[in-house]
Amino acid sequence: MCIRDRTYIATHEFKSKELQEQYFQAVQSMTETDIQAAVTGDQAKCQMNFSNGSDSMKMFCWWEATSSQAIIDQLGDMNSFFDTECHEMNEVLDLRT
Repeated sequence: MCIRDRTYIATHEFKSKELQEQYFQAVQSMTETDIQAAVTGDQAKCQMNFSNGSDSMKMFCWWEATSSQAIIDQLGDMNSFFDTECHEMNEVLDLRT
């Protein structure tokens, strides 16, 4: 299956305020290339991340993946910071120009 065959929106909810702070500290110490490598694999690739920093306990990501489990697997150790709920989007209207 081609990764682009399935589009997901994932909601990542931090397990605690302390873990949220640790997550953002870790991400700030990474290069963009490191971050891309962490969320890119053969079965799942994060396309975009939406967050409000420490103002919200939730982040949202747009993924292309073969399955919800592929997203969880790709997140690997990041799963210790947050719980993830994945929703497959069967219809996507892209209004970007």
